[in-house]
Amino acid sequence: SSWTGKDGKVHDMADVWFANSSLEQLVQSATSSHMLDLSADASANVQDLKLSDVLGLDSQVMVIKAGTNDVVNIDHTGWTHSDFTTTFDNHSYNLWNNGNAYALIDQNAQVHQVI
Repeated sequence: SSWTGKDGKVHDMADVWFANSSLEQLVQSATSSHMLDLSADASANVQDLKLSDVLGLDSQVMVIKAGTNDVVNIDHTGWTHSDFTTTFDNHSYNLWNNGNAYALIDQNAQVHQVI
């Protein structure tokens, strides 16, 4: 598995996070309760992502697939954008984390850190 840094360089990644699953495997295996598909319609969708929603999942990982007109709002406190990305099914995802909670958010989405 590999990841691409903000500088565009591709790096090999050791599968030490997420109980030996790669980020791509997490996206691929996300069940309906762990995956929001905002790209399923042509409408502009706005999704608020709360830490409590992610912590309530057994894996504490949420995957959000989005179209270019979709917006994901996250709390500005605690959530940080990492340099990790993965691509699956022609969508690229950025990894965000907040303690032990993780969100893989489609790069198509506009991510707003809100109060």
